[in-house]
Amino acid sequence: MSQMTWPDASPRNGFKFDRVPTVKGSTWGYQVTPLYHGDYGPVLDCVFEMADDIMTGNGVTAAQAVEQVCKDERWRLLPRHKKAIIERLEH
Repeated sequence: MSQMTWPDASPRNGFKFDRVPTVKGSTWGYQVTPLYHGDYGPVLDCVFEMADDIMTGNGVTAAQAVEQVCKDERWRLLPRHKKAIIERLEH
């Protein structure tokens, strides 16, 4: 689940986003709590940089490295942003 936000880009690597994932909520009459907009750009940058280090050091694929970072840090990314990070890591 995601929440619309104003278009922005991550500060260090320029990953563009206009939606942020929710951290909790429900569509059944309860408030949905999105991840704070100002935190999401740096999270995208950190996932990219940490996954790059994992790929270089451990010889795993980009997808495995991104999943490992998200799991270890307990970060939620939208699928389109995971895909953008993986594509940039593979090139």
